[in-house]
Amino acid sequence: MKNLKTAYKKAKKNHICDFCGSNIFKGEMYEHQKNINDGQIYEWKSCQYCESIVSKMFEELVDDGDGLNDQHFNDFISENDIDFKKR
Repeated sequence: MKNLKTAYKKAKKNHICDFCGSNIFKGEMYEHQKNINDGQIYEWKSCQYCESIVSKMFEELVDDGDGLNDQHFNDFISENDIDFKKR
């Protein structure tokens, strides 16, 4: 996985966070990435509520080049007893 572009945006419509599955409501700030993996370009959106957990994940987990996904997020929450509730 290679990141092509990362931007922080204000949502113009509702989205779903690709890490936690929570709603990103119109008007909220979120991180938007454009990535490429195995020749396929895709977008990844993450809510501001996941930001601190994702930062810790990147500090503690080794990225094998495929990036970190929702399963990594859920495993990290479980393994570290992090109290996280979807909105």
